[in-house]
Amino acid sequence: MNTLQELSAQLESLHASALALRSLMEDLEPSAALSEQRWFVGLHLARQLTEASDEARAQLVRWSITETTPTGARH
Repeated sequence: MNTLQELSAQLESLHASALALRSLMEDLEPSAALSEQRWFVGLHLARQLTEASDEARAQLVRWSITETTPTGARH
């Protein structure tokens, strides 16, 4: 496995975790054990993580395409 493939596998794992966390936070309701403010902060962070991992995955695809395209070829 090359570095790009390893990075891709790690990023896919991170993205899956981010999606799971976001789904969990969206399904949960604030409770006595977790204040509403902290719940909203957690949900906000889960959304940011999901968005960041989406962007990183897109960037990885762009890099992958660039690396596999012959020099001088235009997209």
